[in-house]
Amino acid sequence: MVGMNCTVVDKTTLIGLSLGTGSRVQEKVKLSSCVFKENLVIETRSNLEDSIICDNCTVSGKSSVKLSILGRQHKTAEGTEIIS
Repeated sequence: MVGMNCTVVDKTTLIGLSLGTGSRVQEKVKLSSCVFKENLVIETRSNLEDSIICDNCTVSGKSSVKLSILGRQHKTAEGTEIIS
């Protein structure tokens, strides 16, 4: 399910997820089995699996988040790897 006013760019893989209102997903991103709250930014070449990402978060480019929960307004550094 994709919420209202979301932007999802080409070359992105979306599998079994809920993407909240106002979120932006850049190119070459893989999102699988996740719950995304509102107003997120998922930057280029990121990979998120089996995770919950709360409101107003930014996952910077080339980051990997698996089996994790990111709290409100969290911002990862580029190339971050988070595994629960």
